[in-house]
Amino acid sequence: MAEIEENRPDPCSGEDDQKRIAALEKANQELADANRAKSTFLANMSHELRTPLNAILGYSELLGEVAGELNIEEEIGPDIKKIHSSGKHLLAIINDILDLSKIEAGKMEFYSQNCNLKTLAEEVNQTVQPIINKNSNKLKVNLDKNLGSISVDITRLRQVLLNLLSNACKFTEKGEIVFTIRRKTINKADWINFTISDTGIGMNASQLENLFQSFS
Repeated sequence: MAEIEENRPDPCSGEDDQKRIAALEKANQELADANRAKSTFLANMSHELRTPLNAILGYSELLGEVAGELNIEEEIGPDIKKIHSSGKHLLAIINDILDLSKIEAGKMEFYSQNCNLKTLAEEVNQTVQPIINKNSNKLKVNLDKNLGSISVDITRLRQVLLNLLSNACKFTEKGEIVFTIRRKTINKADWINFTISDTGIGMNASQLENLFQSFS
């Protein structure tokens, strides 16, 4: 007589699944807590660093004015400018860290303002000139005649353009960086096209694959 074996669910299997689910939920919660703690730390650290740094920038400007009044600007002026320039660069890095913590915390805010594109291009051009000159590069700016204005967060747009231009300058030596702004109509919609190109070393295929990965 043949025996019929009945397949019954293993009661331990359900318990194991519940344990695994509980462990995953705990791990996810710990990861979320760690991420929040990191964002809070970055935000607090950025604020703490900005206070003394703003004082350094303020006093370096004051020193520059005093040097001019005492007619010793030629002697110490270049050193004061280096202090001020380095301070501004460090402040920009701190602001980037603060922005990163805001993005991760979902608290990044944007403020739209009327922005004259020609004026913005001139401001960006003036700001980036020291970086352009550092590697003996040349900056070429191409602007449409009737760019007009757009509604945008000017601070964020300027930040993006300066970051891209700084990156182009970093990897280009004795070359040319081209900054172009065009107004285009696509599918009856008005678009502003920003283009930054350079004659630098470029990126290989493996670098392009990791282009939008963290810390790549």
